Amino acid sequence: MCIEHRFHIAVVVAIASVWVASCSRAPTTDVLALSGGLDGPNGALDVNFEDARSRGEWWPCDGRLTAQACVDAAHVNVFFSLPVVDRVQELGSTICVEDGVAAGAFEIMERQFKNGQDAIVGEDVSAFIVVGSDENDDAFINPDDPEENAGSAHIVEGTIELFSLNGFDQPLSMIMTGETAAGDAVSVTFLGPMSVPAVVPPPESSQTCVAAD
Repeated sequence: MCIEHRFHIAVVVAIASVWVASCSRAPTTDVLALSGGLDGPNGALDVNFEDARSRGEWWPCDGRLTAQACVDAAHVNVFFSLPVVDRVQELGSTICVEDGVAAGAFEIMERQFKNGQDAIVGEDVSAFIVVGSDENDDAFINPDDPEENAGSAHIVEGTIELFSLNGFDQPLSMIMTGETAAGDAVSVTFLGPMSVPAVVPPPESSQTCVAAD
């Protein structure tokens, strides 16, 4: 969480307010960066990925971060959801919506940000990484298909340090560090625009991958 310190400086007849933010870790330009170990049908996958063309979406109960570039032919997807969600297949539901009011990943992370606290993976939210593409247009990335799933992970514990989260359609800035169910360390850094699609979008195919900068 970014902490702001306010100093009042008297200058002749005026008082100037100078704000100094302790945000040395916060990303300063748009980016989705992922590093760490994942598991896939072809075995372990070590990822060191970075793309400035980052973007994200808030779904009814979940959040997704992605980018235009790919790891080979596989899109990089980072998901957040309710702490009770422990499988990628459970993402995209409306289990957090009651009487038209959602209490999902956005609301949980917004609460932590406003309270000046990190979001704890495994307690406040669940988190997943899927490096894969939908190659047969069935709106699904098959975790057992090496053509679709290059590597994935369930983050079982970790911390999401939130630097900016001021609304559904405002940029999100954060760093997540954690450990996967397989015991591998992973790190995700994100700064980028967020949107709220009318419907949960299906996974993208490798045909939409854009060459890295």
